[in-house]
Amino acid sequence: MLPRNETPTELVVTDILVGTGVQAEIGDILEVNYVGVLLSDGVEFDASWNRSQTFFVPIGMGAVIPGWDQGITGMSEGGRRVLVIPPHLAYGSSGAGSSIPPDASLAFVVDLVSVLDLEPPAIPEPTEVGESLEVKDLSEGTGDVVESGDIVTVHYLGTLTDGTVFDASWQRGMPFTTTIGVGRVIQGWDQGIVGMREGGRRLLKIPSDLAYGERGSGAAIPPDTPLLFVVDLIRIQS
Repeated sequence: MLPRNETPTELVVTDILVGTGVQAEIGDILEVNYVGVLLSDGVEFDASWNRSQTFFVPIGMGAVIPGWDQGITGMSEGGRRVLVIPPHLAYGSSGAGSSIPPDASLAFVVDLVSVLDLEPPAIPEPTEVGESLEVKDLSEGTGDVVESGDIVTVHYLGTLTDGTVFDASWQRGMPFTTTIGVGRVIQGWDQGIVGMREGGRRLLKIPSDLAYGERGSGAAIPPDTPLLFVVDLIRIQS
């Protein structure tokens, strides 16, 4: 690692702990914890640890700064790595908000928690949905159980009853994080994800009154439309 009064001209990567798990490759979705500081004075500007939530990111795809895309590729699960990133591989002359000034060199400590290893689900067969929520575990997880109020990270596929896909986190390449049981998502999710175990995959058959009801949602979900979701519970964050 460079002294604080030196400006790096290229990415500097130092492994503090070499992991023993799966190695991160370009295109993988990674679960990490991290802390980021300004190299000049050590002032912290961001840390997943402060939010008590891991961070999910596709690596090598331009979703993060080039210093991350280049510096995290090749890490193995369980590893801890220090990245010292010059401005041109960080936020450059524009900076980022009030916390990262223009032309700032950054330092990150990154822990690679896991390389996400999930296959997208098949689109559910066309089916009828009854008047009440139906829940079917397609595979049961082995981790902790979701309780109301938990923050969870999931992948999901949402379809109409005829199999038409209207939304899928898989298509965006990023899992979705939300709080369950407090009204931040439709009632069918608030009720249907409670009780899942980490690592499980669940099919939710949601009647319209527990989805978007008589309002519908945009052009994709007409009024009074029941919905199907396949939900993979990746992580209970808290």
